[in-house]
Formats: sequence, C-alpha cells, structure tokens
Amino acid sequence: MSDPHDEALLAGYVLGALGPEDERAAERHLREHLPGCASCRATLEELRSVAGELALAAAPRRPPALLLPRLRRAVERRARTRRLRPASVAAGVVLAAALGGLGIVRGGPGGVAEAGLLTQLSPEHLDQALALTARTDAQAVAVGPATEVHAPGLDHFYVFGRDVPLPPPGSVYRLWLVGAAGYRYLGEFRPAPDGTVVLRIEAQPQAWDGVLVTLEPAGSAPSEPGRPMWSSAG
Repeated sequence: MSDPHDEALLAGYVLGALGPEDERAAERHLREHLPGCASCRATLEELRSVAGELALAAAPRRPPALLLPRLRRAVERRARTRRLRPASVAAGVVLAAALGGLGIVRGGPGGVAEAGLLTQLSPEHLDQALALTARTDAQAVAVGPATEVHAPGLDHFYVFGRDVPLPPPGSVYRLWLVGAAGYRYLGEFRPAPDGTVVLRIEAQPQAWDGVLVTLEPAGSAPSEPGRPMWSSAG
C-alpha cells in the first residue's frame, strides 16, 4: 500500500467487497498500521457505522429465483473461507483494529473478575445512572447501544442503556476496563428481557481510557478479551 491512510481499502474491507489479494492487504493494514493511527481507527468505526445504517436504509426485496442459488453458494463459500482462517490471526486483527493493539491483560489471576468492581442493577435502578447524567459536570460517552457516564470526584461510574440486544444463545457479554497497559476484567452481564442494562463500576474512570464490551462463549475462561462488540476507549 502506497497510502498509509487508504480509506478506500478500509471501506472495501468493511463492505466485504475486496478480492483475496486486497483483503490480505487490508488485514495487514489493520495489524500493522491501525494500532498507531487514531485517524484510521476513527475512519474504520465511521465506515462500520455507515455500513450498518446502509443495511437498514433500503426496503428488503426478494432476489430473482435464478439468483438465489448463486447467492447461497457465494455465502457458503465465504463462510468456509473464514472458518479456515487461524483463530488467533482473526482475533488479533479485530482487537488491533478496535483497540489499538493493547496486549497486556491486567486483573486477577487468569483474568478472574475482581469481586465488587461490577454490579448489575435491575432496570428499576436506571434512575441512579440517569441522575448522574443530570449533573452539569457529568461526561457521557457512547458504548455501542449503551452509555458510559461519570463525573469528577466520584470513585464509581455507570454503563447503562436501553434496547441492548441479547447475546446469542451460548454467549455472554463481558466488561473490561481499558488502560494504557492493557485490560482489567470486571465480569459478565446480560441485558434484561426488555434490553435494559444498568451496570455500576467501582473504579475511578480518570484512571482508565474507557470500557470494552466483548462477546464470548459462556463458561469460557476470561483470560483475555474475546470478540470486541462496543468500546468507549479512544
């Protein structure tokens, strides 16, 4: 790649429109360039957001009958190709793109959650988090469909949201603090049936860059962050 900030390559990667050679170049770009380039990380997040909105912008239409078999073959072939990729490489690409290549895991032994750092409140406690947002000195940052809110002088903060999608069967959401040295595992959470999430984190937000929500297999060891879903870390 001659241009280290190749937005066209990133756009093609997000849309899944690259050929094999360009896709390899894009993955190399994510591994080697994005960890040190805040501009490209921001561009990647914007492209992903736009791609998601485009998917919902047009009314669905049924493909012609003759096209359906070709679409199915293409999807199955792409799925087989992705399954053949080494899991460690795929995970490294995603983590590097989403969080700038942080590599050190901090926390209890084996990533065990530290007791008392994370409390999941019932939807009835949402007013606690909303009350904090009413403070004139409060700061709110988007975490996907949720919001992180904190204020100076407090030793705790909240992550809350409505209409947070439930994780797929057999999966859980995990919450991590993100800092300059790495991550601290806080624990698992699951949205209420109506999609409400209210999490209270007993930590000083000024000491961390933000939070990370990952999607991981239920019962797996949280030794390091899995698939990134949403993050407030810049």
